[in-house]
Amino acid sequence: MKDSRESADPEEMLAAVRVNWRLWTILQAELLDPDSPLPDDLRANVLSLAQFVDRRTIDVISQPQAEKLDALIAINRELAGGLYAQPGASAREGDAGAAPGGSDRLGEQTLAVSA
Repeated sequence: MKDSRESADPEEMLAAVRVNWRLWTILQAELLDPDSPLPDDLRANVLSLAQFVDRRTIDVISQPQAEKLDALIAINRELAGGLYAQPGASAREGDAGAAPGGSDRLGEQTLAVSA
């Protein structure tokens, strides 16, 4: 999405934002699953972000402007950064950026969000 933001090509932006929207839709479906292992407060927070992503994506699709991608890029990076940790690093080093409980996992699956 960053590349499409830099190019400011409307078709590239639309393609990138649609892929991003698909990823967020998959994430939403997983979070809405009653069997999701995540705590309710974490699920609610990420679902709130997902609603913002939905609204911003619709805005970009209706009027593609490069600067509108900034918020989506930032959210993706922050979420990915919060989920990323080297295996075992948080347990050994007390990594503040790791997920609660010293894990780099979201439930049983590692999540990767592409910016």
